[in-house]
Amino acid sequence: MKVAIVGGGVVGMACAYELVRAGAEVVVLDRGRIGHGASLGNTGWVCPSFTYPLPGPGIVAEGLRAAFSSDGALAIRPSLDPGYLRWLWAFRRNCNSSTWLRGLAAFVELGRPTTDLLDGYRAAGVEFELHSAGLLLVALDPKKLGAYTGIFRDLVTLGFEGGLEEVSGDRARELEPMLSAGTSGGVLAQIDRWVEPLSLAQGLAAWVAGHGVEVREGVEVRAIRGGLVETNGGPLEVDATVIAAGFHSQELMRGLGVRVRMAPARGYSVTYAQNGAATPSRALYLADARVGVSTFDEGVRVAGVFELGAHNLAVEERRLDAMLRTIDPFFAGWRASVAPRESTWAGLRPLTSDGLPLIGRAPRDPKVFIATGHGML
Repeated sequence: MKVAIVGGGVVGMACAYELVRAGAEVVVLDRGRIGHGASLGNTGWVCPSFTYPLPGPGIVAEGLRAAFSSDGALAIRPSLDPGYLRWLWAFRRNCNSSTWLRGLAAFVELGRPTTDLLDGYRAAGVEFELHSAGLLLVALDPKKLGAYTGIFRDLVTLGFEGGLEEVSGDRARELEPMLSAGTSGGVLAQIDRWVEPLSLAQGLAAWVAGHGVEVREGVEVRAIRGGLVETNGGPLEVDATVIAAGFHSQELMRGLGVRVRMAPARGYSVTYAQNGAATPSRALYLADARVGVSTFDEGVRVAGVFELGAHNLAVEERRLDAMLRTIDPFFAGWRASVAPRESTWAGLRPLTSDGLPLIGRAPRDPKVFIATGHGML
C-alpha cells in the first residue's frame, strides 16, 4: 500500500513512522520545511498529566476581555468572518463542565501510551533531544495553584495513573533553584517529559527516510481526489492519504466536501541561548502567568499566549513583552523581559470547537484519513 502524508510536523512524521513499521510505502509532502510549522517553536512538552481541553466554563468571557488588553494569556479576536463566527458559537456551547469533563476523559486515554511511544522511538534508533525530569507547575498565588490541583484531582478520578506530588514553595525551589522566594507551592508530575520539538520532527524524518520513505519539502498540495493527490509538482497516485497539515488541513478537507470547525490559535515563544548565565534548569508551568518554560541543551524557551482568530504569523510585540514581564516575579536572578533573545517565534495551533483532535477516516472518502486539530497537544 502506498500512502501520502500531507504535513511534515511532529504529527505527520509520527504517522509516517507508524506506517513504515506496518509495512506501507510512504511519501511525506510538506509545503515548507520538515518541523518548521506549528511544531517549531513550542515547549515540546509530552505531558499526560497536564493536557486538558481549552473550552471550559468562563473561557469565552475571559478571552473577549483579553482581546482588548495587551496582557491576557488568552485572547479571542473579534471577526465578521462567517466560518469563524460559527466556530466561536460552537466553542461557546462547549464551554461547560460536562463537555469539559468528557474531553478530559478522552485526553486521559489519548495520553496513556505517550511515554511508551517515546521510549519506542529511542529503542528504534530515532535520534532526538529528550528530557525526563518531569513537569513542575508552580504558582505565586495559592488560589491559582488551587485551580490546577482541582484539575489534577479530576484526572485521578478519571483513571490517570502517572503520579502527582504537591510540593511546598521550599520544595519547589529545591527542584528549581532559580525560582523566587515568592513561590507559594506547586505540583510535580514525574511522568511528564519534554523534547526539543524540531529535533523530534527531524529525527523521525531521518529515521523514516532511512527506511525508504520519500520526504519532499516545498510541495504544495492543492487537492485530494480519492487516490490522486494534486501538487504544484504534478499529480501523485496513492492508495491512501493522511492529512496532517495543522490548521491548513481544513482547506484540503473542504475540497473533499468535509466541513470542519477549526480555528487558528496564535502562540508566541522566545528562545534564549545558553551563554553561561544562570537560567532555569527544567520544564516549568507558571500558573499565574499561564506561561511555559523548557530548558533544552542549547537554550531556554518561554512560550505562551493563545490568540484565537489570528490568521497570520505576525508577532504582536506589545503582547509578547507583556507575557515576558508576567514571568519575571517567578525567578530570582533571571529576568526574561530583559535577557537577550536568540529568536522570537509565532505559530498557529489548530483548535477544534470542543478542543479534541480529529483522528480517523474522512467521512466522504474512504481513502483519506485525518490527523489534525491537536491544539496544544
